[in-house]
Amino acid sequence: MMRSLFSALLISLAAPLWGATNTGTRVNDEGSKNVKAAFFSEYETVKPGMSTRIGVRLKIKKNWHLYWLNPGESGLPTRVVLTLPEGWRQGTLHYPAPLRGTDEGIVNFYYENEVLVWTEIAIPQDAPTGKIGRIGVKVDWLECDKECVPG
Repeated sequence: MMRSLFSALLISLAAPLWGATNTGTRVNDEGSKNVKAAFFSEYETVKPGMSTRIGVRLKIKKNWHLYWLNPGESGLPTRVVLTLPEGWRQGTLHYPAPLRGTDEGIVNFYYENEVLVWTEIAIPQDAPTGKIGRIGVKVDWLECDKECVPG
């Protein structure tokens, strides 16, 4: 079974006349000793009716790897699940193209070094201003070197 990493990204809702502040925000690195996860938002402050991109960056220790959404013939997929405030909408999660490897005839799709999984979030037009929007982020992965362990 894979261990889950759960964190929260907080985005404040500004009054509509303030616009959006594109300074971005980042939640501190979390994870295991082999993989560190950081959560990002394109904007620190958003306004009702706009969209923003958010993502999770997984930094993978040298000689280790994680599996793609479709791991191939072995391994387990890396999964990102978001929990959004009521009325907010999530777009498609974008996983970059993986590396392809064959070990003893078994084909796998995986990531090394670093991977960024992102999506676009739409904030509803009627979202209350002056509030904080809490986005829950749950990440599951299997990290492997010579052996695999839940991340």
